[in-house]
Amino acid sequence: AGLAAILLHTVYKLAAPQTLLAQLRKGAETAIPFCVTLLAVVVTDLLRGVFLGFLVAILVVLKRATRDTVMMQRDGTRVTIHFRRDGTFLVKPALSAMLDSIQPGDTVVIDCEHAVIDADVREALDAFAADADARRVKVEIVRLEGSAESLSRSAEERRP
Repeated sequence: AGLAAILLHTVYKLAAPQTLLAQLRKGAETAIPFCVTLLAVVVTDLLRGVFLGFLVAILVVLKRATRDTVMMQRDGTRVTIHFRRDGTFLVKPALSAMLDSIQPGDTVVIDCEHAVIDADVREALDAFAADADARRVKVEIVRLEGSAESLSRSAEERRP
């Protein structure tokens, strides 16, 4: 009975209207894990609720960490893809969507100058560059880690 009273008191403190409003004012990135934790504690138990809230908070942090990591700029037929931070496996879906939107005849510059690119992202870049002939796209990969110079691939350069 004593433990239940402590749990109810803790939930009341967490669920106070002032606390809920303060979390909502901080934005969705703060409010979502808080609300998920609160609901999970009430519906299940303290340990499962905190664990579920912790998992949701990790997902929110990962989403925030990958936001705006890869930027695409189009100027006519010239497309620049720039890595603002490291290219981890978490940015591969966004990068793939950008690469899929490239039109035939475009010139693509992929700028990796200030980023460390993971192996699976590098594979996606290499596959795109290797498929440049079929897509009729000119691709230049600038300062990809592990290469002394920028890599430039185009249909004209690969023809025998």
